[in-house]
Amino acid sequence: MTLFKEITLAMSILVIALLAMTMFSNYRTNVRFIEEQLYTSARNTASSLGLAISRASDGQDVAMAETMINAVFDSGLYEAIVYRNVDGKVLYERHTPLILDDVPAWFADSIALPPASASVPVGREWMQVGELQIEGHRGNAYTQMWDALKEVLVSFFILSLLAMGGIYFMLKIVLRSLDAVREQAEAVSGNRFIIQESLPRTREFRDVVQAINTLVFKVKEVFKKEADAVARYNTLLYEDRQTHLKNRDFFMMKLGSLMSGEDRFSAGYVAALQLCDPDKVKHEEGGYVLQKVLSFIGDIARGIVNGVEEGVACRVREFEVILILPSLEESDVSALLTSAAESCKGAGYCVTIAAAAYRTGETPSDLLSHLDYALMQAEAGGAVPVLYREKHDHVPSWGHDEWRKHLRDAMQFDRFVTVYQPVVARSGETVQKELLLRLELEGKLLNAGAFIPVVSHLDLLEELDRYVLDKMGKSFHAVEVAVNVSEDFIAHSSTIGWLSARKDAWDDNTLELAFEVSNSTVLSAPEPAAAFSMFVQKQGWRFGIDHFTVESEKDLTFLQRVKPSYLKIDAAYLLSLVGSESKRESALFTIARLIDIDLIATGVDSEETATSLYEHGIERLQGFWIGKPDKGAV
Repeated sequence: MTLFKEITLAMSILVIALLAMTMFSNYRTNVRFIEEQLYTSARNTASSLGLAISRASDGQDVAMAETMINAVFDSGLYEAIVYRNVDGKVLYERHTPLILDDVPAWFADSIALPPASASVPVGREWMQVGELQIEGHRGNAYTQMWDALKEVLVSFFILSLLAMGGIYFMLKIVLRSLDAVREQAEAVSGNRFIIQESLPRTREFRDVVQAINTLVFKVKEVFKKEADAVARYNTLLYEDRQTHLKNRDFFMMKLGSLMSGEDRFSAGYVAALQLCDPDKVKHEEGGYVLQKVLSFIGDIARGIVNGVEEGVACRVREFEVILILPSLEESDVSALLTSAAESCKGAGYCVTIAAAAYRTGETPSDLLSHLDYALMQAEAGGAVPVLYREKHDHVPSWGHDEWRKHLRDAMQFDRFVTVYQPVVARSGETVQKELLLRLELEGKLLNAGAFIPVVSHLDLLEELDRYVLDKMGKSFHAVEVAVNVSEDFIAHSSTIGWLSARKDAWDDNTLELAFEVSNSTVLSAPEPAAAFSMFVQKQGWRFGIDHFTVESEKDLTFLQRVKPSYLKIDAAYLLSLVGSESKRESALFTIARLIDIDLIATGVDSEETATSLYEHGIERLQGFWIGKPDKGAV
């Protein structure tokens, strides 16, 4: 129960109790007054009537007494009038039954009002000749008491409602600042840092707000300091100072990570933009022009990778820039490189452009050999880009319409095969299995890198994501299952409703889910990613970021908004970030702990790598050495 409700309840009970006691006391006073009034009326009437009877023929004329008694009794204010002689013999009496028409029987029974009886002697001169007894009519008293009770109850309820309304609005005003305190406390517990600028007037609340502000400010400073440290070290380690592109070390690390993977980024293209005869340019036009050309090539490279998911531009040699373009079709790569060639030609620069396809299972050295061969062909052929791609017999060379038909048929007739790669904790426990997709086509299985570029080109990614989730939800899973979803899926307006409709069925199957998106998706669609993460975690599922890298401090700061449950980071990249900080805890670990994020190392391919990760505090690993993708039950 909230503090507001507790205070409201306590004050309401207190006020209602005071009102109830006051009303009860008032009611009892009324009852006593009515009882006394009934007795007083009977006594006064008895005195006056007795005196009248005694004066009429000295009290001996019974007929006259009867007349007087009848006149008084017919007023209806009395229940009984009895006239006796000195011997106690009844000379005349009148009675009326106690009938209560306007008063509930339960009320009369609970009151049990005793008869209000008064007796006076009737005398002649100084001698008593009889006795007159009068009982007041209790019906009138009951009616007055019942009316008094109803009036008291109505007053009680009206005053109670007014009192509770007053308490409510008074507390709303007094505790208005408490809502801001609560929101700030919830933000801190949710790893969000909010400084409350407006301080409450209530001293106790003001002290609390100032204390929380101080705490939040310190945590923000720690987070910013550590984020700066990680970003600064990442820049020193992986950024080319002259062009601000990534360097050769980052290229080799990134390429190795993608080529060793099993997801949709495990196939694509590597393209090179190489300045023609840089020595000649330097000799004829000077070093300034040479640097200008290099900057131009860097801008062209940035423009190409800007719209490519997990794409990256790297300066690997002095006058050569290489681009990694995952999950693209040949036609898309050709169009991008042709546009780049035209831009270079239009600017009057001679740039050799070529590309080579990569796929999982190949080695980076083989790929670079293919790329060098393609560059030589492009240099010999002039300004036309060259694409080198080894022919793979198991990948059909279909047109888009035929591919669309086969993909829809595969979803309709369930020709996609799911395999799972484990994430294992240091204790040996499998804590998660990542779902990977294969396509059964013409008797062979294609991994995601072979068909996802086509799926993306045909705008079928969202449809495929929904198919995979429905397929997975129909089977039993003993551990959490991680599913990679696309930007199209998380950004679609109907996704949240679609997932909500399936939640109950998945809960019944005790399905534990984790949704993963790539780091580039989070950066390119920050608002949908943050909204999707919030929705997913409210449902009791988890949200993760795959292929996480640090481009700048902003990438780390944005983690506060997205609030992922975990980050999957390539093992080589992760070790490079934490390996040089042996003297103190890694800044990346500090950031992860501050905002409650797990770190998972991917691409672990050897015992030495696993041991090094364990030594640096990385407890959860994934990779071929940990466990290969398997069709087995999860």
